Amino acid sequence: MFDHPQDPVHLLDSLIAFVDEWQGIRPWYGVSEEKLQAVTLPQPLARLYGALGNMPGADGRPFPFWHQDYLLPFELTRNEQGRLLFALENQGCWSALTEPTGDDPPVWIIAEPDEPVLEHPSLANFLVTLCLQELTLGAPCLYSQDGIKTTLEQAGFRVNPLWLNGLYPCLDQLLETQFYLVDHHALVYQDNWIGFSSSEAAEPFATLLTEANRMHPPQTGNLAEYLAQPNANPIVKRIHFERLAREFQQQADSLQAKADECRLAAEQALQQGSTTQPDTETDT
Repeated sequence: MFDHPQDPVHLLDSLIAFVDEWQGIRPWYGVSEEKLQAVTLPQPLARLYGALGNMPGADGRPFPFWHQDYLLPFELTRNEQGRLLFALENQGCWSALTEPTGDDPPVWIIAEPDEPVLEHPSLANFLVTLCLQELTLGAPCLYSQDGIKTTLEQAGFRVNPLWLNGLYPCLDQLLETQFYLVDHHALVYQDNWIGFSSSEAAEPFATLLTEANRMHPPQTGNLAEYLAQPNANPIVKRIHFERLAREFQQQADSLQAKADECRLAAEQALQQGSTTQPDTETDT
């Protein structure tokens, strides 16, 4: 997984497989092929949106990759000066644009008008790094603790390298970025962030973690309460209710198919019973 950093197809396949392991992917999380074909998209973004473009966020967020920085949902991407805007820094410090087509085009990181534009060499690399960052920092249980990787190793935990070749913007440069996986349920980001897939997953690490370093859970609040607010984002509302409609329709279709199978099985059993003659022969 993530073993061929120069292969954009492999990187996106690895990312989608990891998200499936970390949170689970349902068939209706992908943007429809009809929508994807209606616009131009570079292949890494088309692959990502096709698998995860409708994946639900939490706490009123329209997308799961929407915590520290923002990967824009498919519907919010837009063209700017001939390039495709697809990601933003959480305080507006930079925006990320790429070519509208291509197998793995570069990414241009645009900050303040008087600051230089950073050029990232690979859209696939950028997407993997951004999404793993957001999965870590948006985890249900998150700690900020310097030296956590070393602490885990000294305590005997196996810290498996996950993604070692990331490049990500920080101030006026691209920083090398690494992620590690521990016990299948803990993501370590660099050497100072650790996110757990659940509070229960953090329990075996309790003696190594300082409660003062636990961040406020990023996924707080109630989505229904957020949507009921007068100032709730209408795009978030639309995405939420469209997603619910798809899920209910998927459930209805699945139940209808099972009902049809049961009716067919009942008819076949009835036909079999009417054509089978009882065995009246006896041994002599």
